[in-house]
Amino acid sequence: MKPLLIASTALLSVALYAQDTAMANVDSANNTVLNYRLNELVVSDDTPDVLLGELNSKKSRKGQTISADSKVAYYFENTTGEDGVYLKSMLFKVAKVKHKTEARIKIYKKHDYVQDTYHPKTGAKFSYATFIPGDPIATQEIIVFLEPGQKGVVEVDLTEYSIMMSKEGLFLSLEGVGYYDAAGKPAKITDPKEMTWIDFHPTTTDNYCGWINPIGTNSYFWNNINKHLKVDYEVVFEHKPSKKTITAPNFGLKVIMPKLKF
Repeated sequence: MKPLLIASTALLSVALYAQDTAMANVDSANNTVLNYRLNELVVSDDTPDVLLGELNSKKSRKGQTISADSKVAYYFENTTGEDGVYLKSMLFKVAKVKHKTEARIKIYKKHDYVQDTYHPKTGAKFSYATFIPGDPIATQEIIVFLEPGQKGVVEVDLTEYSIMMSKEGLFLSLEGVGYYDAAGKPAKITDPKEMTWIDFHPTTTDNYCGWINPIGTNSYFWNNINKHLKVDYEVVFEHKPSKKTITAPNFGLKVIMPKLKF
C-alpha cells in the first residue's frame, strides 16, 4: 500500500492513517452534534473573567490565510479546574485584511486517539497518542466579519450562546466562509497575497490543529500539527525541532462563572 504524502511543507514524514484515525476523522466531520440545555447568562461589568490560551502581543512572521475551506483550531484547557465555567469571548489576532472577510467560529469537544504512521525512509510503523477536534458542540451560527484595513486583536462576544466549558476543556476553530468586494457582493479570492492573514506565534504546546488535505486525494481531516512535527523530528532527525518551528494561532478565550437565571 502506497503511503499518502501530507500536503504541508511543515509535515516531514509520510503517513498512513489507521482505522482509529479514520473513525476520528469521520467523527469530527460527520459526527453527532451535542445538544446542551442553555440557561440565560447574567453578565454585568463587575463579572470576573479569566483569559485562557496563549494570546500575546509578540510580533511574528508566522501565520495562515483564511480561505473558503480553511480551519484553524486551538484546544483550550480549563485551567480553572471548575465545572460551570461559561464562555465570554473568543479573541484572535489578525495581521492583514484586504477584502471584507466572512468566517465562522465552531466549538468542538476534544477527541483523543492513537495515530499510526510510517518512517519515510525505512517504512517502519510506529504509533503515538494525540488529540484533535471531535464532536461539535451545538450553538447558533457564530459568524464573524472582518473589514478591510482591520488589524490586531479581534474579540467576539460569546455570552449570548450560553456555552458551558467542561473540566476537559474544548477546541475553538476559526473557519473561512468567503470574501466580498467593495460593493458587498461575494468575491472569489485565490491569490494568497490578497487573502486575510491571521497571526501565529512560537509555542511549546500541542494545542494547534489544522484541517489538511493529503496530496492526491479529495479528503480533508484534522491533524495535530505540532504533535506530528515533534514526532517527525524525533523519529526522522533524532532531535527536537527549533523553537521557531512549533507555532500556534494567536487565540485567546475569556471565560466567566456568573450566576445563572432560570
